[in-house]
Amino acid sequence: MPAASGVAGIRLSRFAGDWFEASRGAGMAYTMIDKINAVGRRATWFELFFDLVFVAGVARLAGLLAADFTPLGFARFAFLFLVLWWCWVAHTFYATRFDRDEPTQRLLGLATIATIVFVAFAAPQAIETQGVIFGLAVAAFKALLGLSYAVAAAQNEKGRPVARIYVAIQAVGAVIWGVSGLIDNEPLRISLWFLGLAVDVASPFIVTRFTHALPPHPEHLPERFGLFTIILFGESVAALVHGVDHLPTIGMIDVATVCLAMMLPFLFWWGYFDTVRGVAERHVHSREDARRLQIWAYAHIPLFLGTAVIAVGGRLVVEHVVFSLAQSLLFSAAAGIAMAALTLIAASHAGPTQSRVIFFAVAAITAVSGLAGIVIGSLGLLVVLVALAALQTGIGILRSR
Repeated sequence: MPAASGVAGIRLSRFAGDWFEASRGAGMAYTMIDKINAVGRRATWFELFFDLVFVAGVARLAGLLAADFTPLGFARFAFLFLVLWWCWVAHTFYATRFDRDEPTQRLLGLATIATIVFVAFAAPQAIETQGVIFGLAVAAFKALLGLSYAVAAAQNEKGRPVARIYVAIQAVGAVIWGVSGLIDNEPLRISLWFLGLAVDVASPFIVTRFTHALPPHPEHLPERFGLFTIILFGESVAALVHGVDHLPTIGMIDVATVCLAMMLPFLFWWGYFDTVRGVAERHVHSREDARRLQIWAYAHIPLFLGTAVIAVGGRLVVEHVVFSLAQSLLFSAAAGIAMAALTLIAASHAGPTQSRVIFFAVAAITAVSGLAGIVIGSLGLLVVLVALAALQTGIGILRSR
């Protein structure tokens, strides 16, 4: 079935190409707009609008994790978050190569946003009661993105090979997710979800040979990742607001706890945008540059997962929740993983690099510091995590001078 859908996807792009050539013959000549590759290209207003629906999705999943802040609850959250995030990634890589902010693309984008609304709605209860909506909504997203790539293949001769491959990838994904939404067998449905996510994770490796031939925009792509990073840091603030809202009264200790909990996302923000230069330009001129781009992009997965868990953990500390050992380790491991991810992002830059051993060592100590949570309590653990994050950020600042 996936192989047949891939062939169908390639045929779709060829059909779009034939239609486009006929349109050109009727006088609808196509001219590639220079701003796709323009120096200083920025995210469009539509892309910022597009991000808003993902804010809602992340917030709903954060609420799911807050209700089950355990390793099992995290595993569920992580899977659903990755499905949602990979939709964003897939559209972002399409936009950085082919988006010209034209009316047709905006209309397709609006339809895509509608699918994400239903993905975000169904995600928290996808396993229990909303699996049909979840699967079909993801399938619809992939079908629309595949159509967008088919149009791009018709209009962009240079990008046609990579666009046609993405048409096939999205077609395979649409079939997998569509079938998952139509069956009434929960274990099989979830297995298909994992298969669909595996296709997404593998897709950059499938097209890697085209990356240096048709690279993502060196400024636009890092900016888009930076904007999504800001969304997650913003979720940390929203989570703390939820935490304060659940307090019967607000005392000085509560105020101090909120300020302390704000320090973690602030320090990671400082590290990402300053010391590790997470949004620095990513030029791809060779396969080695393409490999570095993949390291940079995939390093955002543990960064985002860690940041999301930290946001929820900070909220629970504000709510005076007493952590179990498993919860303490989940909180500290999330911080350590996020710190390690920042180190990977720093190491992905081209040119001479400094030793990162000390940063990985601090991240490792942070990850296991939750073992002391039973003794020092959740608030004491928060103090330790902030101190270790400050240490790593401080070392990064000193080294960058």
